[in-house]
Amino acid sequence: MTRLLTTTTVLSVLALAGCRSADYDMADTAYWAGGEFDTADEDTTNDDTGTSSDTSVPAVPTFWSVSGSVTLIDGAIAKNGTGLSLSIIGAESEVICSINPGMLGAPPAAVPDPSLDIWGFWTVWLAPISEDDAECTDRLATPLPTNFQLGIGHLHSLLNPAIDAAGVYDYNTASQSIYGLYIQPPIGDAFPDGSPVYVFGLAGTPANLAGAQQTVVGEQLPNGVYQLETLHPLPLP
Repeated sequence: MTRLLTTTTVLSVLALAGCRSADYDMADTAYWAGGEFDTADEDTTNDDTGTSSDTSVPAVPTFWSVSGSVTLIDGAIAKNGTGLSLSIIGAESEVICSINPGMLGAPPAAVPDPSLDIWGFWTVWLAPISEDDAECTDRLATPLPTNFQLGIGHLHSLLNPAIDAAGVYDYNTASQSIYGLYIQPPIGDAFPDGSPVYVFGLAGTPANLAGAQQTVVGEQLPNGVYQLETLHPLPLP
């Protein structure tokens, strides 16, 4: 396993050990049940008594990720037509549980470093989580962020190893059609100068994902529904 951590002034690219997108499926979510993390049961038989015992070990929350979709209209994220999912991921890259909070709003934000090829950057404010979702997040030592800055821009070449590992796209082809997904988690509730921006996944409309070339005009993303896919989950706060 390798760890790739490349840092510029405000850009950090995460490639966390053992966290290739091919290792877990965001659609295959394991929810907590019975007061414990929901994991696959391992049934073993005691050689002396012939009885069975459950030796499953609760998964340890280690990472989190963002997926779902955002609807862009004239460069702004529309509240209607946008749905985000936050997943908590264990040390072995297993999805422990996911929540689907509503979005209070997503006003535009300034890109922290103009040298970054990010063509849309917003501060996403999440609605309070539901009682059902609290069953997931209440087990965390530190709460998930209630806001973060999300960006869509150039598909950074440092995502190439993760794209190759996923085996779905070729980077040279994808870089002409698919966008990079960026995030700036808050430090406390703020985004101080110099805090890191991570490029951690893919974004694109269905046409982009099918190979249609990007059509950024005046550094504004075209209208449409953009699917968001995590390649590298983020360390929990």
